[in-house]
Formats: sequence, structure tokens, C-alpha cells
Amino acid sequence: MRSFFIVVALIFLSFNARSQMSIAAARAAAVGSTVTIRGIVTNAAEQGINFRFMQDGTGGMAVYNGTASVPGFTAVTKGDSISITGPTVLYFNLLEINPIQGFTVHASGKPLPSPLIITPSTLAEPVEGQLVTIQNCTFAASGNFAPVSANYTVASASQTFEVRVVSTNTTIIGQPIPTGPVNITGLASQYCSSPSSGCTTGYQLLPRSITDFAMATGINESIKNEVLNVYPNPTGNRLHFKIAQNEVINNIVIRDNSGRIVLSLKENINNIDISQLASGIYNILIYTQKNTYISKFTVEK
Repeated sequence: MRSFFIVVALIFLSFNARSQMSIAAARAAAVGSTVTIRGIVTNAAEQGINFRFMQDGTGGMAVYNGTASVPGFTAVTKGDSISITGPTVLYFNLLEINPIQGFTVHASGKPLPSPLIITPSTLAEPVEGQLVTIQNCTFAASGNFAPVSANYTVASASQTFEVRVVSTNTTIIGQPIPTGPVNITGLASQYCSSPSSGCTTGYQLLPRSITDFAMATGINESIKNEVLNVYPNPTGNRLHFKIAQNEVINNIVIRDNSGRIVLSLKENINNIDISQLASGIYNILIYTQKNTYISKFTVEK
């Protein structure tokens, strides 16, 4: 009898091994297929209590804890290694598993996958569901992140894309929108209502917390404001600035609020003529051999 149960267990394990597939294979299967995948969860409840992303070495997948799902999934959190079974569906062109027919947490506290470094043009289907970083980003908006779910236009490498911050993300909403270039890490997602499938637009980056915004220069905001003094501000003709006395300026760049470079000089100077700039909000970047300093200023005519 004991040998019989051993055989049954081996058959069960063999079946599970055959039925589990990579995330890339699950994404390639027909929508509506029931799949079993295993990976590392890359977010907690920042996008809503029922919404998670998971990733293996081949790709990423969104998972939604729909009304017909088995109980307990809302306790799954970032760094959990899980297996999950359920059908794939398209939610406004985002491929996700919903409902969850079964899941197992194998381990917790696992290291997250390293984010892929991408550009706005490659925020597309091949990276959907994965943790990604877009570098040297500038927000078009200023002020604070809204207390409601909202999309923000961001520029990088002369391209634009959308960052979406949801109202449940209490570490971001209400916080100041970054004024200088930042590297943004988040989950590659999509929201496209038409066509219902095969849409190639509507890709979004979903940051998980305020720490997903890192100054592109690596300079802490409070330190940056101490070492760079820009005046007068607002101004309409000439902008003056001060940095550490022992540093030589190699390059000065001014970007408009969309991230576009509007002025670039390779001079070691302490003031610059900005009379040709239109009224608006700008960022000035000062590059030295040691550091990059950033400050925000306003042109008023």
C-alpha cells in the first residue's frame, strides 16, 4: 500500500512539473488559456489591494484577485515566491491572470528582479508586466501629486510616456512632483480601451512608492538645494548661481518643463542670459568634474 501512495505522489508531482510553464510561455498562449506559472511578486498593495505583478527570468505577468478567486491572495506581498494558476484575460489590453484558481507561497523575502533599463519607445508589449527603469525623466507637471488617481506626462530622451499614480499609493500622493531629472522605476502596464485586443498604445509606468523616483544625478534633494543657489527667481533676463568654490563648471544645460533642452553652454561662468526663453518653469543642470547640480527657476516676462 505504501508503494502505491509513493507512485501516486510521483505521478502528481510529474503532472505539476509538466503543467507549470514559464511566464513567457503563458503570455504566448491564447488568451483564455488556464496557466500555471511561478515567479517573484514585485509589488505589494500599492496599485490596489487585489492587484499584483510577478516575474520570472522570461517575463512578467499581472495578477488580479477577482471575485471568483480563491481566498487569501491579498496577503501576498513583494518578494514572495509564488506559484499561481488561473485563466489569462485582457483588461483594457493588459494581460493578466483572473480569477485566481489556486496559488502557493513557496518563500518570502526573496530579492526582486533587477529592473530592465528601457527608453519610452520600448515601454511596450515585450516588457509588459516587468519591473523597469526609465532614466533622466522630467515631469511636465509641477506642484504635488494629486490625491486622486492620475496620469502624468513625463519626458526622457526627447520622448514622452505616461506615469500613473493611483490614489491607494499613500507614499506618493500629496508628495512634491520631482522638479529635476529623475530615474523612475515601476511596473510596465497598459490601459487601452480600443481596440479591445492587439492595441499597441496606452503603455504606462506604475511606480510603487516614492523611493521609485531617484534623482538622476544621485544627489539628495536637500543637499542639492544647499549647494546650488539660483537667483533672482523669478527672472526675465539673467540668471545667477553659486556652487562650491573649489569646483569648475564643465557644462550648463537648461531644460523646459517637458524635458527638452533649450540651452546648453560649455563655460565656467556664474550667470547666464535667459532673455530668449519664454515665460515658464525650467530646470538648470550644472555639471562639474565632481557633481551635477540641479535647480528649478521661473522665467517671467
